[in-house]
Amino acid sequence: MISCAISKAGMPLGWSRRVSKDNDDLVTTVHGERVNVLSTRFISQDSILYFGNWHHTRIGDVDSHVSNTQYNAFEFSFRGPTVKWIGRKQSDHGHADVYIDGEFQQTVDCYSDTTLSDVVKFQTTGLSDERVHTLRVVVRKDRNPAATDCCQDVSRIQSVTPVSYPAEIARSMADEYKQIQNGAKEYLTPDSWSPVSNDANAPAQGVAILSGVLSDTFNRNIDYLNHCFSSSTYCDGIGWSRWLPASNHGRMLAGAGNALRWGERFDMRNIVDSIVVAIEERMRDDGYFNYYDEGNSYAHNSGGYSERKNYDRVFWTRGLLAAGMAGNASAYRLLRRMYDWFNASPYLPWLLIGGNVTNGLPGGPLMHLSPAGTDDDLLVTERYYDQDYWMAELKNREPLCLSHYPGERPHCYDLLALEAFVDEYRATGASKYIDAATGGWELYRESFKHIGGATALCEDMNGGMDAPYPPGSCYITSGHTGELCGSVFWINVNSKLLQLYPGEEKYAVEIEESIYNVIAAAQDSRGYKRYHNRLQGKKDVPRCLNTCCEVSSTGLIARLPELVYSTSVDGLHINLYASSEITWKQDGDDVSLSITTSFPFSPTVTIKVSVPTSKSMNIRIRVPGWATTDMKVMVGDSEYASGTPGSYLSVARTWSDGDRLTLTLPISFSAVKYTGLDQIEGNYDRYALMYGPILMALQCELEGRDGVPHLAVAADKLADLLTPVQGSTLTFDVRGYPGYRYVPYWMIDTESFTCFPIVQP
Repeated sequence: MISCAISKAGMPLGWSRRVSKDNDDLVTTVHGERVNVLSTRFISQDSILYFGNWHHTRIGDVDSHVSNTQYNAFEFSFRGPTVKWIGRKQSDHGHADVYIDGEFQQTVDCYSDTTLSDVVKFQTTGLSDERVHTLRVVVRKDRNPAATDCCQDVSRIQSVTPVSYPAEIARSMADEYKQIQNGAKEYLTPDSWSPVSNDANAPAQGVAILSGVLSDTFNRNIDYLNHCFSSSTYCDGIGWSRWLPASNHGRMLAGAGNALRWGERFDMRNIVDSIVVAIEERMRDDGYFNYYDEGNSYAHNSGGYSERKNYDRVFWTRGLLAAGMAGNASAYRLLRRMYDWFNASPYLPWLLIGGNVTNGLPGGPLMHLSPAGTDDDLLVTERYYDQDYWMAELKNREPLCLSHYPGERPHCYDLLALEAFVDEYRATGASKYIDAATGGWELYRESFKHIGGATALCEDMNGGMDAPYPPGSCYITSGHTGELCGSVFWINVNSKLLQLYPGEEKYAVEIEESIYNVIAAAQDSRGYKRYHNRLQGKKDVPRCLNTCCEVSSTGLIARLPELVYSTSVDGLHINLYASSEITWKQDGDDVSLSITTSFPFSPTVTIKVSVPTSKSMNIRIRVPGWATTDMKVMVGDSEYASGTPGSYLSVARTWSDGDRLTLTLPISFSAVKYTGLDQIEGNYDRYALMYGPILMALQCELEGRDGVPHLAVAADKLADLLTPVQGSTLTFDVRGYPGYRYVPYWMIDTESFTCFPIVQP
């Protein structure tokens, strides 16, 4: 067995210490003494990764790393059946949670009234030899009543074969990239494909959102599109229109084309038809979409222009697919010409080299599953984009494979791979794709998503650190967090999974949170979009510059009606509660259903069914996972059934015209503890306030410890301080705190606020 000891310098030769953005000294208390240590958010050393404010110390001849900040953590990667965590137990040590491969093992009490050195604090054996394992230890602030602090330390870790996870996964990537570039990568041929059908489908048309937050968001997007179309650059000034011009057209087509699916409009039709004509005029005879020559796009494997070959192409693909769905006669034909060129181009072996390359993964599967698709569209993705080493890590649910993705960079665009994997599973039936998609879904939800839904995995290097957003970090004070793109892609992933598995309510609740707490929150009254959704301080400035977040969200907002419902062979699923109506074909007949509600301002919901003649069908009503009790559903004046939170309640019956269902959503406030790395010295607890799926924001001047307001109340009593503001639904003054007011986060515009105050008596 090999011991991985802690070097006096805290890291081996070749690693550099990465410091927080301000490089400030942190004054903390460790082992009963106040010491100055460099504030580090992430320190790397061979085999051991430290997350948080760990610092090196030496007592006697033993070197250790020590932290007394709750939710700080370290991870150790290894091969073999056995691992041991070795360090000290003493009077200032507290409790720590231990995980193996993401599974909780036990809470270790490291208190001792006398100092014990070289103690085995945790060990396990019998692990599989077939994978790299991770030991994760998380500091807790709770401790033995006799303990003077909650410190944790690590002196050394023993295992058969320590592994540097960043180096290991980088080697795996390099090996597979070499196979791709040499044409030696294995892939599935069409004769082995066994396509999988969705169990329910998002409607392509026939839905209208009538009022409420979703309606306001949709209509502001229309205003934004018309404003953009009035400019020669489709934005205010130049923006990103010259750097990424194909995505500029793609943004406008996706927004206008998807909007047309829900009702004809002259303004949106004019946008679609004008841009499609412009595309055809610029397209080369061989199908190349020549906004720029190949030397300024596909020939680049580094630098800003290298982003065009993936980013520009795929957003242009999404736009033309939307135009085709809206009925433009040329859109699919032009898209087919472009992909015929692309699939035969000489640049395929290097598509994974360059800027923002993960954006390229969904293009081929989207095209393959479209009316204009061919087998070659999917084969190119299998041969030149699939990364089997990474899919295996996603299947194993190893969060480091996202924070340390060794490709172009780890950030929220990695979610685009999950979207592609779901489509590749639908096209081929290969389990490796759905295993990677669902494994990655769990990793992202548990380790890289803020409370309320915003992405905590962003593209900024966060002060230049390697892997700047480690699992569970969820930085609040970083300026680069809550990137709008990530929530768009997260909605796409969940929408596709919800169609495959329509009974899995967990996908619907993710969509709901992302819409209210990110998509709507990122818009201003003009429909301009914020790049980031910051959770403390001031919101980002809304933009109209063809940024990536505008490009991704414009088409998504125009698709909001398709997220409310899903249709199936035997009826309908209600996924979101919005005032809306849908008309669809059921057994050859036109059937309609309408929802009347002002949710989230009111929990009452009325559902009305309209059928030409009596019709047997199953209407599945979502019982949200955030519901506080079982939810009763009334048919007419009689109770039909109750559904449990986190499920769909089936109402299968013969329906008559005018039948009504009524329900009251069981909704209330809940305080959710913040467990990220932006902890306040002294381990003061921070909480987000949720109202069902709605993230609330505390509007106030930012003051107190580290500029964080302090509500001196137990978390479970926080809602008791709320006093409704007359005439303003979902707006609450905070009793005892003049000037403090809670409002839904999406309502914040230019005010100072935090979503994570200190909530502690």
